[in-house]
Amino acid sequence: MAPFLDRIARQLVLDWYQQSALRVRPSDDIVTLFHRFATLAGLGATGPQDAIGAAYLAAHPQSPTFQPVLPQKVKEALTEGLGLLESVRTALQGAGAVSLRNGVDARWSTNPLVEAAASELDDEKTSLVTEKALPATVKNIKAALHALTNIVDPGAHAGLPRPRFTVVKAAGRDQNIRAYTEAGGVNVSIGQFDGADVVAHEVGHVLETVLPLGCWLDLMRLLKGRHAVAGGGDTLLPLHPGAADAKLAKECAYRSVMPAYPARSGGLGSYAARVYGGNSPTEVMSTAFEMLVVPKGAKALLFDDPQVLAIVLRWLTGPGGVAGNAQLLTVALPTAV
Repeated sequence: MAPFLDRIARQLVLDWYQQSALRVRPSDDIVTLFHRFATLAGLGATGPQDAIGAAYLAAHPQSPTFQPVLPQKVKEALTEGLGLLESVRTALQGAGAVSLRNGVDARWSTNPLVEAAASELDDEKTSLVTEKALPATVKNIKAALHALTNIVDPGAHAGLPRPRFTVVKAAGRDQNIRAYTEAGGVNVSIGQFDGADVVAHEVGHVLETVLPLGCWLDLMRLLKGRHAVAGGGDTLLPLHPGAADAKLAKECAYRSVMPAYPARSGGLGSYAARVYGGNSPTEVMSTAFEMLVVPKGAKALLFDDPQVLAIVLRWLTGPGGVAGNAQLLTVALPTAV
């Protein structure tokens, strides 16, 4: 009877992570119930809560052939292979400038959910945004979503929720409004003058949140693997040293080298490798999205860091989206396709 119950517990754990919001753990009583089963208890060496994550990791081990920094010849071959994908060709052409691909779900680009929020500098009440009220902002949102709709595989796109945008209206361009995405949700806040690249960046956070846990796991394994290759250990790199804003001054990054999204200067970390700590999101998918909505960025990603592109597309184009040279993928992807 115990093995039978244990199999049920394992399946419940996997289903929980696949179907619930990313990194949301079950309540303590549910965890304790799972922990009573022999195999889960054995996996969680330091306590019941660890059994859940350990069970997931056991079912999704890192590929033994994965290399977080690719040899040059492998990198070039991966670039060549990814360049044949329709989503990549579309990004190189300008995914926001071409017609929507056949079969894509156009809800994102034709009917985004947008509202306005009062800023510190105006007293206007929150209200739904119309293109007449904020034409430039809505245009940028639609441009970013149009581009991303062209890049994400129709099969993967159909199951994703529409992001909801809150636009902070500013009295002047000098107002500092930092875009952000609420943890665990699909709500995005942007400034009135933010461009399509900022919109795409924040949508990247949304997708990393709602995609299966394996997506986040791949991104973290890449970051930590590159950090180790760089000899990082416990040492991190600053992102905004000396910034007047105390929060900005404390932000840091792994020592991971991110060729397509390099550090602003020597001694600093790449924002794509930013450290949040714990089970928080990364900046890998968001910065990749930011680049993919413009041809120049898409080209840089394809040629400078095709490994990041392969990992991101693996989750955006469905199981067979990056299928090609299996030997290349076993080296480039942290977990097997």
